[in-house]
Amino acid sequence: ATPVVGAINGRAVCGGCEWAINCDFPIWAESARGFFPEGSLNIFVTGAVTSLLPAMVGLHTAREMLFLGERYTAADLLRMGVAWRVVPDDRLLDEANEVARRLAALPTLATQAMKRVLNATASTDLATALRLEEDATVAGFLDPLTTRLLTDFG
Repeated sequence: ATPVVGAINGRAVCGGCEWAINCDFPIWAESARGFFPEGSLNIFVTGAVTSLLPAMVGLHTAREMLFLGERYTAADLLRMGVAWRVVPDDRLLDEANEVARRLAALPTLATQAMKRVLNATASTDLATALRLEEDATVAGFLDPLTTRLLTDFG
């Protein structure tokens, strides 16, 4: 249960945005963008996003992000609560490294316990969310429509 610092640059799409959601300290470059196009591709989000995202942004905004696949700027994501910080592009790695250094200097036992308890109380049933996401993901990838939509996507 070690805190994770994310340095998000460029486009965080699908799994990239899912990884960012799972970071404890997601730091986004000003030019970065993030979105979830999974719904339009007939696939499903993973990484407990269905549990974590509503806790971060609220249920209505989570629905907007997951169903409609809107594209968001780093500033949008900061305002919504997805980004922890937004920094100039040329400062991204320095900022992420500084936060990581500060975290590494903290006592391990307390830091890991805080992360574990915060995660346990913020999301009531991550195990269920992960199981349901897995079932939906498998079903999506078995659907022939998914192959066509993914091929057309890029």
